[in-house]
Amino acid sequence: MKKINKIIILGLISEIIYISLFCLEIWRRYLGESSLITNSNNLFFIFSGLISIAFFAYLFASPNFQDKKYFRLGIIFFIIFNITLFLTPPLTSNDSYTYIHTSRVLSVHHANPYLFAYNDFTQDSFYPMLKNCWSDAPTPYAPLFTIISTILTFIGQKYFWLSLYLFKLLFMILNMSCCFLIWKITKSETITLLYAWNPLILFELVANSHNDILTIFFLLLSLLFALKKFTIKNYLFGLFFLLCSVLIKFVTAFFLPIYFFIALKENDNTQQRIKIFVYSTLISLLTLLIFYLPFWHGLDTFSRIIFHTQNIYSAWFFSSPLPLIIMVLLGTLGFKDFISLGALSGKIIFIFSYLTFIGAIIKHKKLKLKTHLILFFLICLTIFYATFFNWLMPWYFTVLITLLILYFYQSQNKYYLWASHALTFYGILYYLLLR
Repeated sequence: MKKINKIIILGLISEIIYISLFCLEIWRRYLGESSLITNSNNLFFIFSGLISIAFFAYLFASPNFQDKKYFRLGIIFFIIFNITLFLTPPLTSNDSYTYIHTSRVLSVHHANPYLFAYNDFTQDSFYPMLKNCWSDAPTPYAPLFTIISTILTFIGQKYFWLSLYLFKLLFMILNMSCCFLIWKITKSETITLLYAWNPLILFELVANSHNDILTIFFLLLSLLFALKKFTIKNYLFGLFFLLCSVLIKFVTAFFLPIYFFIALKENDNTQQRIKIFVYSTLISLLTLLIFYLPFWHGLDTFSRIIFHTQNIYSAWFFSSPLPLIIMVLLGTLGFKDFISLGALSGKIIFIFSYLTFIGAIIKHKKLKLKTHLILFFLICLTIFYATFFNWLMPWYFTVLITLLILYFYQSQNKYYLWASHALTFYGILYYLLLR
């Protein structure tokens, strides 16, 4: 079978699956499910089966992505996938609804979302619909995302579906932009389509509309500048966009020291190193000041993120792999507080591993941003996901998958490609546990 026929057939199979997800929402409403997201075990099985088929279509299509001749066809399908999933309401996560209610605290009720919870505004017209398990505490998100989501809900005002689809529209556009940025960074048709067709990325970032797409977007913008020929200007643009990524979700904060120290190691010139240090400090402080100042109220500003870090959820088996293994071992040995001890052990292991990793970077004589940056980001994030979380969800993997795809391009080692495939399938199967 010709490659073009394979891509058309596999693209059509994928599109049929994504249309089926849209129909799944209609079907569950017809069956009497009135909740904003699905809670039926049977529908979770159907959903997981459909997305698994989309994954295998992606897997069989991916060897054909290297043919430049059919790149445009792959991009056309990518756009169609995005439009279909844009029209599909969130099916398996209420995060997009949480974005709406946390930002309405500011956009509608003019209160600080880092001090007040949505439950403080029970008179809100959306409250009966949007009230969920996350509405009893202030927002956990960083201030740049709070500003963006506040603008969207201010436009949406009294119209619930307008508010929702403004988020979905923004995230769809950003997903397309990420695809373009990957092309700009790599100039590779294969790598671009590996991101563009990935079913977990498409489903989580466009259909379920998770704000991780903003994290990825700013991270890719950062890499676009950081991987160019080193100049202070390119370095600072890279730093600023990396800070923007952190100001969406804090997960990329651990990348900042890595970026800084590799930049220092790339330059032997003392004057250049002083400039890097001074400018990095000024831009970091100024950026954080600008975005945090409107919301600042001491450590209370971080109350929700501290709660997330410390709290052990009842579904402890959704923890990161290493603390989960420790929990099981301690439970088997008869420790009463095995869940808390396992979670704490994971965090201690991460801090020790991270500091050791940064120490190794500092001791290294010569490093280059082009060669080492993506790899070191990938190592750092892998350790973080493996050790730190008390609540590890499938959409968290989208950032890691993006870095795996990019490093596959740099290294040409198929291990990283298959690691991205494995993580994608693992993220899909995770939904069977979430039912």
